[in-house]
Amino acid sequence: MEVSTADPSTTLLTTLATIIKRERQAHSVWCIYFPFTTSFLLASILVIFGLVSNFLTIVLLWSDRNKSATMLLLILLSISDSVLLMWFVGVTIVPAYFDFMGDPIKASEIKIPFLVYSAYCVDVSRMMSIWLTVLVTWQRYIGACKPFLYVKYGSLKAARASAFVAFTVIAIFFLPKFFEARPSRHPLGWLIPKQRSYTENKFYSVLYSLVAYYTLNYIGPIACLSYMTFALIRALRKIRRTRQNMIGSSSNKDEVTLSIVIVVVISIFCYILGPLRKTLIEIYPDPKENKCGGVIFYYSATLLIVLFSGGCNFIVYVLFVKKLRKKAANLLFRRCCRRVGPVINNVPTSAGGSGPTLIRVKQANRNSSMVVVQSGQNQPAVFSIMPK
Repeated sequence: MEVSTADPSTTLLTTLATIIKRERQAHSVWCIYFPFTTSFLLASILVIFGLVSNFLTIVLLWSDRNKSATMLLLILLSISDSVLLMWFVGVTIVPAYFDFMGDPIKASEIKIPFLVYSAYCVDVSRMMSIWLTVLVTWQRYIGACKPFLYVKYGSLKAARASAFVAFTVIAIFFLPKFFEARPSRHPLGWLIPKQRSYTENKFYSVLYSLVAYYTLNYIGPIACLSYMTFALIRALRKIRRTRQNMIGSSSNKDEVTLSIVIVVVISIFCYILGPLRKTLIEIYPDPKENKCGGVIFYYSATLLIVLFSGGCNFIVYVLFVKKLRKKAANLLFRRCCRRVGPVINNVPTSAGGSGPTLIRVKQANRNSSMVVVQSGQNQPAVFSIMPK
């Protein structure tokens, strides 16, 4: 009897590679390129777009962080959304690349540890994004619908306190999930998350993972956002009609409120996608639904909507808030326009003639509304320009 001297791990990898090759040959081109296109190419574009968008939002609103509670909460929301976007890089984008290259073991070695060890931070960031959206909407709601409460609950101090309390409660709530799973090696070689024994307890799985989690993460915030959003829409219509009859123009606060309403509508739509996926898994428990052609396989494309919602706030603010639109234009294009100065014609020369004369700027401040220029050898002349 001949004894094999081959390394068992090498034989296992060779067998696994053969199985993967046969499955890839059996699948159509669509089944291979659909997850690669959605989970790698388009997801990468949306993550880069979202990170840049959130960075611009923070820069745009930074100067008002100590002036407006709404602006402070929007900055915190951009930071929280950026954490979620960076998390998708390790959990979705990089593993999708290695899956496409036919190396699921490498994909699992990146995805599973990242998923297990960063799950706590990501759960906290995700729920913070939800409740920061609620707090921002609350600020606009009491300003438009409950103005007598705005002095007490709409201040900068109240916004900081509410954000701190929300973060503390959420961080404590997710502590059990920090120890919920650990990486484990599958018999075929790849890593899988293995749940710890206490997660099988009915009290934990029903009251904590189902009732408490869905109430705080979906039912509660969606109910609050829906109620306040409809109230804000009614208040905006009433205020706009009154203001147009009086002065015929809109207020910057109204524009900010409208932009937040649009952000909330997008957020509610994206929040629904989470529990909808779990519902589909209960309806279609067959593992084949996760493979090509299955319902869960195509539902994974909704990830793109979630990624877009994490970075679309900047576009909404710029489109609907005139003040922020001007600040964004100044931020993005001021380098191109920094050296542009006033054109001055018919300046008298020292000889008493008239016509265009070469002038020299003696002092200029981009925050000032005056520029001092010298014409010839006579006394300086002061010209007024529009402030930035």
